Amino acid sequence: MNSLNLTPAKAMAISIAVLSALMVANTQLTDLFGAFWTTKITSGAALLNMILGGVVAAVTGPQTQDQQVRNVLAMPGVEPLQINRKATPELAAMAVDPTLPGISAKPSDRDAVSSIASAKPAE
Repeated sequence: MNSLNLTPAKAMAISIAVLSALMVANTQLTDLFGAFWTTKITSGAALLNMILGGVVAAVTGPQTQDQQVRNVLAMPGVEPLQINRKATPELAAMAVDPTLPGISAKPSDRDAVSSIASAKPAE
């Protein structure tokens, strides 16, 4: 059985889905709670939806190349990656890092990849 693996970003995304449903459920909410509470519920849902949407966008923004590679390396069934001489400095640095399993420089391009990695600016 798979675990849900509910991250904070996923929890916020689920909350946004629920809030979006509440925002457009005027007829159903009016039947359940009356016009006064429906207005309060839909307004509150809309406000929370906008806030959480902004937070999710900021938290989950686009991934950098090295984040993408780390995510791929963490996937089951992925063969070790070999990085060639066309790598970016960040990717080359990952390829020559002995502490990162599953990624290395292509043997024929090892010197070029090491050279690219050493050109990576310090953070």
